[in-house]
Amino acid sequence: MLLFPGSFNPMHVGHLAIANFIAEQYSDRFDEVWLLLTPNSPFKEKIEKLPTEFRAKWIGHLIKGYPQLKLSLEESNLTPPYYTVHTVQYLKGKYPKFEFTLLIGADSLMDLPEWYGAEQLLKEIKIIAYPRPAYDKSLIKPEILEQVELLDDVPTFEISSSQLRKLLREGKALPYLLGTKIDEPLYRQLHQLLISSK
Repeated sequence: MLLFPGSFNPMHVGHLAIANFIAEQYSDRFDEVWLLLTPNSPFKEKIEKLPTEFRAKWIGHLIKGYPQLKLSLEESNLTPPYYTVHTVQYLKGKYPKFEFTLLIGADSLMDLPEWYGAEQLLKEIKIIAYPRPAYDKSLIKPEILEQVELLDDVPTFEISSSQLRKLLREGKALPYLLGTKIDEPLYRQLHQLLISSK
């Protein structure tokens, strides 16, 4: 099982493309990709979040009918702060027959040594990383590169949830960047949630 953690605030075509590509291209390695929704990332505590319940519904809407992608709300069972190492240990204990791999953006490798419990995390789980715009391999410590796998063939989009939230608040119609239709009720709800939280 591949764990793809994120706040998905909201999920967009960039997230979907990564998850879809890996689920298909690496189907011999991963039975499923779990979209591990974190209620509140320790790295993004000050960023305004859409309600967790809505983010979960939104992900469910986007991946409906594609069985290789699964929404996971397991972190909601844990006590904050939601550190990745604690989540991994919890999942390994709950699903002892599963072999988990962790997927992160390659830019996160630059500050991985500063993550809470980083040394233990590297012992607990295999980590693979996909390309990111801010990724600079020369800034990643050699000992980290030796312990992770880089997937350079994964397609990525230079788009962010924060950028989309800003544009939606301005009244822009962006259903296709969010992987949905303009008449989708949840899309209208997303618009309303963001405008009301200005």
